[in-house]
Amino acid sequence: MMVASAKADILKGIEMYNNRHLGAINNNASNQNI
Repeated sequence: MMVASAKADILKGIEMYNNRHLGAINNNASNQNI
């Protein structure tokens, strides 16, 4: 059970990291367009 919850936490962390990373890329792209 602990392995499954750890896996879920890792996936959640990856998702949060990806969201932040994509947000930064989108911000850079919009800044360059201006």
